[in-house]
Amino acid sequence: MNKTYGFFIFVLAFTGFLAGQVFFNRIQLTASPLSKEKSKASFYEAQLKKLQGKTSDGTEIKASDIKAPVVILNFWASWCVPCLQEFPSLVALQKQFGKKKVFVLGINSDEENVKKNINKIYKKYNLNFPSILDEGKISSLFNINNLPASLIFIDGKLHKTHIGVTDFMEKELVTKIKAAVKSKS
Repeated sequence: MNKTYGFFIFVLAFTGFLAGQVFFNRIQLTASPLSKEKSKASFYEAQLKKLQGKTSDGTEIKASDIKAPVVILNFWASWCVPCLQEFPSLVALQKQFGKKKVFVLGINSDEENVKKNINKIYKKYNLNFPSILDEGKISSLFNINNLPASLIFIDGKLHKTHIGVTDFMEKELVTKIKAAVKSKS
């Protein structure tokens, strides 16, 4: 009887221990992605405040001078076919809202014949937004390793991160931008 009673206590204690571990691991797993996303957003928002550079036409741009409620950073290169595929929708978005409401800023990652390649792309795709010549500094600042990549900020807060081809005229995104722009009018 004593051995059975001892064994029963051991099994009960061990089961309670395992249940406690599962419970606490579940809490940690469910909280972890949210805190990672908040941390990532805070990181991008802090980097946006530091952003500055010269565009392909020599104009100095500082993020702190941008007054538009929506800012889109689009990381691209002339050799990146997916980057070129998203340009028509990005141009259409900029055209629809204008630079005072949506400020699109290209971050070009070309390493050779940079100005020549940028000018060729600007003419071919009728780009209507400026691009900073990156030289790897801004991509590193934002920890961007894949192209195309876009960061969408609304009122200085990260709204969305896109890696890969993006349709900037997607209904959900346009609706969100319209709401942000309307609240600032």
